[in-house]
Amino acid sequence: DNPRFAWRGLMLDSSRHFQTIPEVKRFIDRMAAHKFNVFHWHLTDSHGWRIEIKKYPKLTEVGAWRNQPDYPKKGDKGRYGGFYTQEEIKDVIAYAKARHITIVPEVDMPGHSFAAVASYPRLGGLDKPQHVDYFFTYPANRQAFPSRHGFTDVLCVARPETVQFCKDVLDEVMALFPSEYIHIGGDEVEKHVWKQSKETQEFIKKNNLKNEDGLQSWFIQQIDNYLTSKGRKLLGWDEILQGGLAKNATVMSWQGEKGGIRAAKMGHDVVMSPQTYIYLDHGQSHSPLEPPHWPGHKPLNRVYNYEPIPPQLNAEEAKYILGVQANVWTAFIHKEWKLDLSTWPRATALAEVAWSPKEARDYNKFYTFMKQKHFKRLDYMEINYWRENTIDVGNWSPKDLKQNNEVVTMTFDLTGKVDKQKSEKLDLAFTYTSGAHALRIKEVSLLSGNKTVSVDQHDGHTGSSSKNNIYSVDLSKVQAGEKLTISVKAYGDGGNSSNGKVTLDTILTKRVN
Repeated sequence: DNPRFAWRGLMLDSSRHFQTIPEVKRFIDRMAAHKFNVFHWHLTDSHGWRIEIKKYPKLTEVGAWRNQPDYPKKGDKGRYGGFYTQEEIKDVIAYAKARHITIVPEVDMPGHSFAAVASYPRLGGLDKPQHVDYFFTYPANRQAFPSRHGFTDVLCVARPETVQFCKDVLDEVMALFPSEYIHIGGDEVEKHVWKQSKETQEFIKKNNLKNEDGLQSWFIQQIDNYLTSKGRKLLGWDEILQGGLAKNATVMSWQGEKGGIRAAKMGHDVVMSPQTYIYLDHGQSHSPLEPPHWPGHKPLNRVYNYEPIPPQLNAEEAKYILGVQANVWTAFIHKEWKLDLSTWPRATALAEVAWSPKEARDYNKFYTFMKQKHFKRLDYMEINYWRENTIDVGNWSPKDLKQNNEVVTMTFDLTGKVDKQKSEKLDLAFTYTSGAHALRIKEVSLLSGNKTVSVDQHDGHTGSSSKNNIYSVDLSKVQAGEKLTISVKAYGDGGNSSNGKVTLDTILTKRVN
């Protein structure tokens, strides 16, 4: 029994939400129990700088704190944030090492640098003060952020002092972290800032760079050369391919698999981390009871069935795939129980993907084992994992609806799907899955035989967003042996192009807030 991949990783974002040292150690404990061996620690971003850099104290004096409306409680206008001292980081590194886990730090450059520029405005090239970035609400309840108009999220790499700043920061990072790999981000660089900068355009022209992509490639090459001279390896998100890949760089492929495939074919090492399969801040169910999450649907079986070596690679090219990693971004994750809920049991599935040979994996066997054994282990470990018991009742499609908002009656057979001994009421969830139109629900009735025994009458809808889309009916008057039917009065909002499903949802998770 030995691992298939040398890189078996999880990433934790400590910028959007700051975890305490005990919370970080607990996350590491859970990783070790599942034989993950790489903890990718996302320490800086626009929403908070979390690592003490002694040469640049304002990074934590200013950059570690943001004015976050209504957090931690509604009406609160105080600062939110925190940072890790270098002594605390040394303690965490030793803790992880004792559990056979290597910590790979991420310090973002040249993009995702709002907090750094807030600390030292000259780094951004605009030479004017700006605040640390924040959310409209935190924890986020939708994919929306304040406008950055007039400010910058990108370092002005045309200035020698900015490049020197990056090297100085990396010196202190390398002095702390023994990891061979240093992650520098390199993703989502908002190049319109560079396009509008006369200083940057003159630098591009003077250095015979093709365009802004060429400038990004030039900067990444400078950092790659510097890390290589120190005996380390540069790791970055797949945007570091833009303008040409630095010669020693390793690519972490997050925008699907294309970046990883391209890098492997070029002879560069790759960690597969596609958001299309294994981003754990995305939703994992269609239940309306699941707390807010980043848009996307990555259920347990999708994670388990992910294959890290793409079929586009031949045997020689496949050797460049170091392994696989799932990422836990924390825009929607503000408490430790929610971190558990997003991570587990999907990380359990990824642990098997990373360890076991492809031919040895079988989802049905895996899930049977989870139900019989491993959910109990997670209980003993006090992990608040996501678990639901969902019974499919039926589906609706355009053929069931009419045009012009005309109310229709849809019926669904419940016979044999309900155990009256275990529940006095039923919670029926209506969940839109596709189409141009939402479903508007007016009334849900429960029939025992031909007699209506319970009615829930309220306006609800389910579409790109949902509200009041759970309907409860009472089982107390159901007669044994009679046929059970659900009758639904509803209409397509503006048309009949709507698809979705009706489920009986029971959430077994210990805490949903």
